[in-house]
Amino acid sequence: MPKISIIIPLYNHERYILNTICSVLNQDFSDFELIIINDGSTDRSEEIVKNIKDERIKYYFQENQGAYRTINRGILLSKGDFVSILNSDDIYHPHRLTECLKVFESNPNISAVFSEVEFIDEDEKSFEILKAPEEDLSNFYFDPTFEGEQKMFLKLLMGNFLASTSNLFCRREAFDKIGFFSNFKYAHDYDFFLRLSFNCKVFYIRSPLLKYRIHKSSTFKANEAETQFEVGLILKKIIIKYLTHISDENKRVETLLHLFKLLNTLNTERIIMTLLLLDLTAPNLSDSAVADLIENPTNSFRLAFIERQKTQLNLWKYSQDAWNSWKETNEKLLKTNKLLLSKEKELNELNDKIDSLKEELNRLTQLNEAIINSYSFKIGRAITWPIRESLRLLKIK
Repeated sequence: MPKISIIIPLYNHERYILNTICSVLNQDFSDFELIIINDGSTDRSEEIVKNIKDERIKYYFQENQGAYRTINRGILLSKGDFVSILNSDDIYHPHRLTECLKVFESNPNISAVFSEVEFIDEDEKSFEILKAPEEDLSNFYFDPTFEGEQKMFLKLLMGNFLASTSNLFCRREAFDKIGFFSNFKYAHDYDFFLRLSFNCKVFYIRSPLLKYRIHKSSTFKANEAETQFEVGLILKKIIIKYLTHISDENKRVETLLHLFKLLNTLNTERIIMTLLLLDLTAPNLSDSAVADLIENPTNSFRLAFIERQKTQLNLWKYSQDAWNSWKETNEKLLKTNKLLLSKEKELNELNDKIDSLKEELNRLTQLNEAIINSYSFKIGRAITWPIRESLRLLKIK
C-alpha cells in the first residue's frame, strides 16, 4: 500500500499538465500513488498523460462532473495513509511531500498540513508569496474545548490564504471526521478548510511548498460573482456554528464584536443577513432547499444575488478602468509637460548663447571698424599697395 495518495483532478490543462505531473514524479519521496481523473477534458490532456510511463500513475476518465465530485472520487479510489491534492495547473515544490511527512511524524495529533503559497503566472514566473495574515488575535476568547485549530480558523475567516485544494495534505482519517468536499462548485476548498480547522488540529509550514498558477482561465476570477454567493452560504453556516460553540454568552457576544473587525465577507454581507433572517422565519428549512440554493442555477434567490454582484463587480471594474485610464493619461501629461519644460529650458539656454554670440559679433564688428578707421591701418594699406597691385596684375595674366 502506498504511503501517500496524490489526486489530480484534470480538466482542459494540456498546456500545464505535464509540468504538474513531473513535479510529483520528481519528488524526493517516492512511496506514493498518483491518481489522475480526467473530468471530461476536450483538449489533448488525455494524450499527454497516457504518454507518461510510470507505474505509480493510475488514470481515469469520466464525463464532466465538476471539481468537488472529481476530488471526492479520487479520495474514494485512494489507498494511501495520507491524501494530497494537486490541481492540474499547479506545481509541487520538490520537497513538499517530505516536509509534510516530517510534520506528521513529530506531531501525531495533527490531521492536516498546509504551506505558504507561491503565485506563478502562465510561464511559471513567480510574482508573489501568499502567507498567513499576521493579525493580533490576543483579544479573542479561546475556548479550551475547541476541537480544531482556533487561530487557523479565525485567520481563515479573514480570507482563504491557503488558496487552493492543491494546498491540502492530510491523514485519511480527517475525511472520516469531517466528511468529503461539499457540493460547492467554486468555493469547495474554502468550505473544507474552514471545517477542517474547526474540527481538527492542523499545521502551517512557513515556507512556499506549492506553486499556484494564476492565468486567464483561473476559476475564481472567471466566476467571481458565483464564488461570492457560495462564500456567503459558507460563512453564514460556519460563523453560527462557531458562535454557538462558545457556551458563555458574554464571551460569545465579545467574540462576535471582535469578528466584526476581523471577518472578510468578500462583499457577501447581504446574503449572510438574508440567510440569517431566513433561519429566524424558517428554522426547519430542508436540506434539499439549501442544496437547491447551492446547485440550482435557476434558483431565484441565487440568480438575484449573482446578478447584483455582477453589477457591482462591473461597476468596480469600470471605476478601476476609469481610474487607471485617468492615471495613465495624467502620467502621459506629466511626462509631456516635463518634456516641454526640458525643451523650454534648452531653448532658453540656446537663446542665451545666441545673445552672447550677437554681443561677441557686435564687439568684433566695432573692433573691425576701429581698425579700418585707424591711422596705422591706412598707412599700412598705402605701404602695401604696390605689392597688392603687382599680385593682382600677375593674377590677371
